Amino acid sequence: MRTAVTGAAGRDAAALRVALRRQRAGWVACELLAGVVALGTAASFPSVIGTTPEQRLASARQLAQLARPISILLPIPNQVDTVGGYVQWRVFGGLPFVIAGWALLAGTAAIRGEEQRGLLEQWLATGISRGRWVAVRAAAFAVALATVVLLAGGAAAAGAALGGGRLPAGSLLGAGTALAGLGLAGYGVALLAGQ
Repeated sequence: MRTAVTGAAGRDAAALRVALRRQRAGWVACELLAGVVALGTAASFPSVIGTTPEQRLASARQLAQLARPISILLPIPNQVDTVGGYVQWRVFGGLPFVIAGWALLAGTAAIRGEEQRGLLEQWLATGISRGRWVAVRAAAFAVALATVVLLAGGAAAAGAALGGGRLPAGSLLGAGTALAGLGLAGYGVALLAGQ
């Protein structure tokens, strides 16, 4: 009995490693994009918005006027005269498009891509059921997504510190949780559509 459990756990661990490798291209691309955008945006806050309260309020009014036409895609800026509001609007307002696109592509590739390459049959031949294989692929995506979200939050906090500001951990956690939820939902929709 113990050998059967170890064998199944070993197959799951091997499948998870392979699934993480299959995520590598999108994973690295999203990490680079999220990290660079979050770090650069947060660090550039004082030079873009201004350093005095008057400059910041004037910049916030201008951004609010410029953002109205694109409010279908991005949220209306709120408190962009603060580093937290600016990062929320610029970073966590745009990253959902990247994360959702990656999730949809990764979920579609997990089903259709592996079936077309004949990889699914190889996994099923090793004794992993189709449901377990889907769960392992979803777990691999969740691990990759968590690292991207954590990197975006950490880079935003580091960028804010470089710019002389500070981001509250609670708001970063909330934005990261929403971003992760969107990514997992997109991946699930893609898996269902791929079936």
